[in-house]
Amino acid sequence: MNKPTRQFLSTMLLFLTASASWSDAKAGIGGRPAHVGNFYFLLFDNDFDTHTAVLTTKNYAGDATGSNSYSSNVVIPATIKAENKYNEMTTYTVIGIDNYAFYGSTSIKSVDIPKTVVSIGKMAFEDCTSLEQITVDPGNQKYYAKDNVLYDFAQTELIVCAKTKTGKFTVPGDVQKIDEYAFQGCTEITEIVLPSGLKNSEEGVFSGCSKLT
Repeated sequence: MNKPTRQFLSTMLLFLTASASWSDAKAGIGGRPAHVGNFYFLLFDNDFDTHTAVLTTKNYAGDATGSNSYSSNVVIPATIKAENKYNEMTTYTVIGIDNYAFYGSTSIKSVDIPKTVVSIGKMAFEDCTSLEQITVDPGNQKYYAKDNVLYDFAQTELIVCAKTKTGKFTVPGDVQKIDEYAFQGCTEITEIVLPSGLKNSEEGVFSGCSKLT
C-alpha cells in the first residue's frame, strides 16, 4: 500500500470514528469525563482502537447551564494524553466542541480551533461577550475563519461572529444559513447586508446588537 493510500484510509477512519463519537456525545452516550490541563473533555474509546475526545463544559453536562470555565486566550489542543478505559495513558484526538461548550465564558478573548475538529455543537460560543478573535488551523477541512467570523469550510453556514465587529458587515454571498445567536452581543455593528441566497436564519441571530439600524 502506497503512502497516499495509507493517508487517505487513515483520514477516512478518523472521520468515521469522529462521526460515531460525535453522535454519542450529542446523545450523552459513553463519554468518560476528563480534566486535562485547563480543559474539560468527554473521552471515547472506539472499536477500531481509535481514541477521540470532545471538548465540553466544566460540569460535563453539555447543557445550557453554563460553566464560565474558560477564559483569556483559548488554544484548543489537537491531541491530549489521558487514561483510557483500561487505565493506560493514551493519546486522544480532539474531534469536537460540545453544545454550549463555552457558554457564559465572558472572559474569553480568543479561540484557536485545531485541524482535527470536525464537529461544533449548537451555541458553543453563546454569551462569550468578550470574544475578539477566532482562528482555525489552515489544515482543517470542516471549518474556516475569516476576519474573526467562523464558517463551515464551504462558507455556506455562518456559525459565530467575534464581538468586536464594528460598522457595516456584509455576509458572504455563499452563506445559506446563519446559526443561533451568531451575532449576539455585537454591540458595535450598525448594518448587516444579507446575501440573496440566505435560506435559514436561526433564533436570536441579532440578539443584543443594540446599534443595528
